[in-house]
Amino acid sequence: MLKKYESSKGFKNGSTARRPQFALENSPLAGDYYDETSYEKREAINQALIDLSKQGIIEVKWNRFRPNDLAEKVYLNTGMIQKAYEIAGIKPRVDKIAKMMEVLSSLQEHPWLWVREWYGEVSASMQNRKTGGLILDDPEGYEDLVAVLNELPLVSEGTTIRVFSQKLFGDSKRFERTTEKRLLALLKRYGEEYNNTEEYLDSIGLVRNPKTVLMAGDAVIAINGTVVELSTIPEGLGLTLSAIKQTEILKITGDVLLVENLTSYYDLMNRVNTLIIYIGGFPHKGTQELLIKVKDYLALNQCRIAHTGDMDYGGIRIFEYLTQYFPDLEPYLMDLHTYEANLDLGSPFGSEYAKQLDKLLERPEYEKWYSLIKAMLGNGLRIEQEAIILRQESVR
Repeated sequence: MLKKYESSKGFKNGSTARRPQFALENSPLAGDYYDETSYEKREAINQALIDLSKQGIIEVKWNRFRPNDLAEKVYLNTGMIQKAYEIAGIKPRVDKIAKMMEVLSSLQEHPWLWVREWYGEVSASMQNRKTGGLILDDPEGYEDLVAVLNELPLVSEGTTIRVFSQKLFGDSKRFERTTEKRLLALLKRYGEEYNNTEEYLDSIGLVRNPKTVLMAGDAVIAINGTVVELSTIPEGLGLTLSAIKQTEILKITGDVLLVENLTSYYDLMNRVNTLIIYIGGFPHKGTQELLIKVKDYLALNQCRIAHTGDMDYGGIRIFEYLTQYFPDLEPYLMDLHTYEANLDLGSPFGSEYAKQLDKLLERPEYEKWYSLIKAMLGNGLRIEQEAIILRQESVR
C-alpha cells in the first residue's frame, strides 16, 4: 500500500485527497488469501486487517455476507501514513529524497557546468517528489560520487585512478568499486562522445595506467634542454605527459602525419621527411599537449599536416576532433576513391551502427564526409586503416 501511495499522483503533488487502495483478488496477497488448502493463511491476513483497521491505519471493505472473514478491498487512510511507515519499518520516500538532496547540495556551486546542469535536473525532479533517476536507498554511494566530482577539478592531468582513489578515500580500489560506473554514465550523458571508457576517464584527467605519446621520424626536439634527433632513433620515442610538457619542437623536416592505429604507426614510422605521431583514437592529455606544440610550430613554419584513420563512424569523428588543433588538416587514405578501391577489405556493420552514421548526415560540420558516409551505408561496410596502410606500404 505504501509503495502504491509513493507511486501515486497524490504523493507527487502532496495531495492526500485520494486514498491508495487495492482489491484482495488483484493483490500480492491473493495467492495466500484464496488458498483453499490452507485456511490458516486467510485467518492470519484477516487478523492483520482487523488489527490495522482498529488502529485507524486502514479501512477494510468486507463481503456483506462474510464480515471479518472475506475482505474485498483495503484502503490506506492517508492521515495515518506516518504511523503506517513506522509499523512497516519503511523509511518514507520524502525522507530519502531529503537525505539525497543534502548529499548532493554542494554540487550546485560546482565549477563544471555539466555537473551543475545534472544537479539542477535532479533537484527539480526531487522537488516534485520523484527520484531523479537515483537509487534513493544508496545515499552512501552518492556521497562517494559527490566527493569524486568535487575533487576532479583539482586533479593533475594523467592521474591514475588508483592513486586518485587512495588519496581521496584511503582505499585504492574504492573508486572503481563504488563510483566509476555512475561517473561514466554522467560523462556519457552530459559530455562529449568518446569511443571507450579510457577516453571518457582521460577527458577528466584520470587514466587506468600511465600513458605515453609515441612519435618517430624526421624531427628535432629538445627535452628539458637535451636535443634529440628523432631520425636517429629507429623505433621513435615514447614520452609521458610530464616529459611532453618539457619538450620543445626545434625542427620538422617535411610533413606531419597523425595516425589513429598503432599497427599503422609502426608501418609508417620510417617514412622519409615525415614526423609520425600516434593518436590512438581520441587523443589523451599527453597527446593533446604534443598537438598544441605542433600547432604552435606550424604557425611559424610551413608544413603540411595530415591524418589517417579508419573509414568508419569513429574514424571520421576523430578526424573532425583533430581539426580544432589543425583547421587545414588533410585526410590521408580516408576518401571515397580509397574506400571504393578497397571494398574487399571491408567489415560489415549492423543497423544500430548504420543509425550512428545516419546521424552524421544531419550535422553540417560533417558535410565533407557525406559522400563517404553514404557509400558506407550503401555497402554496409566499414574499412579499418591498418588493412589499407599495409596494402599501400607493400606496394611501395
